[in-house]
Amino acid sequence: MVEKKIVKKIRFGDSTNTVVWKKIQIWILTCWCFLTVGILLGSW
Repeated sequence: MVEKKIVKKIRFGDSTNTVVWKKIQIWILTCWCFLTVGILLGSW
């Protein structure tokens, strides 16, 4: 009984977690791009 509830919670949380994870990935990518561009421009 308990295991089924946990599985349901994980499945329900998956959709929200993927949206949050995608936002975090995009944020990290943009920050990384700005940092690399900034370093490249600064080294020129």
